[in-house]
Amino acid sequence: MRLLRRIVIAVTALVLATGGVAVVAPASASAGTGGCYGSGCNGLDPMGRCEGDAITVRAMDVGDGMLELRYSRSCIANWGRYTPYRRTVTNLAMLNPSVGIWARVTVWNPGKPSYGTAHHAGLNIYESTWSFMTDGRPVACTGVEQVYVRQDSENESLGWRWGPCY
Repeated sequence: MRLLRRIVIAVTALVLATGGVAVVAPASASAGTGGCYGSGCNGLDPMGRCEGDAITVRAMDVGDGMLELRYSRSCIANWGRYTPYRRTVTNLAMLNPSVGIWARVTVWNPGKPSYGTAHHAGLNIYESTWSFMTDGRPVACTGVEQVYVRQDSENESLGWRWGPCY
């Protein structure tokens, strides 16, 4: 009750100080979002901008790893992320240390351009690879191409896996 009274007194003082007009400044979309919002995030790297409040809205097993569609509430943007399974990377390293997994991740809104990979994890690293962002207001989809990279022979693409959408 005391807190409510203090708030009312503070707001009343603000209104009186501004000549009887309450002034409320809208929060800037870029204030907490790293400078982008919705379609303004298209083609930007989510890291350092939108990953802080990101959640996985859909996930899909793609054989050698997990493909996720990520979403930031503050940016209203989506991006794809692929993470190889630890067992896959470990098995590859034990069977043939010259083989690694390289991934290309993409994200798009159906009927709109797609945005490719923003960050490659590298070879035989237990790290994620992710795409640039797309608008999070319409439906968004992601996909990944997994490639076995071999030092002593040709690379082997496992092909593109499409989905999940949200």
